[in-house]
Amino acid sequence: MQLTGTRISDPIIAKSDTAGILLSNITKKPQPTKLFEKLERDQVLSHLRNVKISPRRITPIDKEKQVGRWKVIEQKLLDKNLPVTGHDILKG
Repeated sequence: MQLTGTRISDPIIAKSDTAGILLSNITKKPQPTKLFEKLERDQVLSHLRNVKISPRRITPIDKEKQVGRWKVIEQKLLDKNLPVTGHDILKG
């Protein structure tokens, strides 16, 4: 802790028999917190043509925007005084 400035947890210290093992455990990259980060790092699936990796969930609105229909759908909903997304229902 004094030399590196990083905190070392007790299980890491207990697992390490030698200073070399301790050093390798400290310098090891942390596990990714999101599945997207892991898939992006591995790049096994990203090379496939039929696979798209996204950092967030793809919604039906995102799919309509990709096709180019969302502006038309949004205008028709506004013309009929309907909520564009489901969150407008909670306001009224």
